[in-house]
Amino acid sequence: MVQATTIHRPLVRHESLRPLSRDHYQGLVQSQRLIGAGCGTLADPSTVIQDFLQVWEREISPHFDDEERLLGPLIELPADRLRLYHEHTAIRAMVVSVRADLLRGTCDTELVKGLGRVLHDHIRWEERVLFETLQDSLSPEQLQILARETKAIERARRRVSCGI
Repeated sequence: MVQATTIHRPLVRHESLRPLSRDHYQGLVQSQRLIGAGCGTLADPSTVIQDFLQVWEREISPHFDDEERLLGPLIELPADRLRLYHEHTAIRAMVVSVRADLLRGTCDTELVKGLGRVLHDHIRWEERVLFETLQDSLSPEQLQILARETKAIERARRRVSCGI
C-alpha cells in the first residue's frame, strides 16, 4: 500500500519571525531523535535523551520563554494563545518526567516517543498556523518591533554559542 504524502507549500516567513523559525530546526531534529529512541530504532536511548536535555536547556526552553514573552501578547485569537501556553506547559512537564526517569536509570520509551511527537506537532503548528496568522495580522509597526527583538535574541544566542 502506498502512503499518501501531504504536500505543503514553501513557507515564506516575515523577517520578524525568521529567527524564531530558525530555532525550530533544532527542535525538529531532536523530536525525530526522541521518536527514534522511543521506537527502539536507536541503539542507546539514554544518549539521545541526554543530548536532548542539553539542547533543551541551551536552546529549546529559552526559545519557549521568548515566544511566550514576545508572541503571547500579540496573538489575537484566545484559542491560539491558550494552545501556545498549554503545549509549552505540557512539553515542559514531559521534559521533567524524562529527566527524572534518566536520573533513576529508567527509560519510559512511550514517554520519550510521546515527547518527540508532541514537540514535532507543536513546532509544525507554530510554523504552519501560528506564524502564518501572526505575519498576516500584525501591523507593519508591530512586525518591525518584533523584528528588532528577535534579531537581538538571535545575535545574543550566537555570541553565547560561540563563547563570546
